Amino acid sequence: MVDESKSKVMSVVKQCELLHLSRSNIYYAPVVNEHKLAIKEEIKAIFEEIPIYGAKKVYHQLKENGFNVSLNTVTSYRKELGLRAILAVREPISLTQANIAHPKYSYKLTQLHHPK
Repeated sequence: MVDESKSKVMSVVKQCELLHLSRSNIYYAPVVNEHKLAIKEEIKAIFEEIPIYGAKKVYHQLKENGFNVSLNTVTSYRKELGLRAILAVREPISLTQANIAHPKYSYKLTQLHHPK
């Protein structure tokens, strides 16, 4: 939005003031962390190859591949990438529902009182 070629018409300072920007935003060039990008690409590759791996197994696979990274870093990178292990696990059986085939018996001892 700030055009330095038009600085003769309006200075960069004035353009920044009108846009409510700091001048440091104009001259800042973001630094790209190549190591972080390489780790994220490797995590994606591992996920595409074996999607059932969780963070611990991905961490061990990265260690085998020569990346020096912590388990917490792997977990946070997977969260940033939106990767979760795809598990083929069936839902647990609900044990709280009665089996209709079994007979129900009433509790006969409710009338008895225990002496204290």
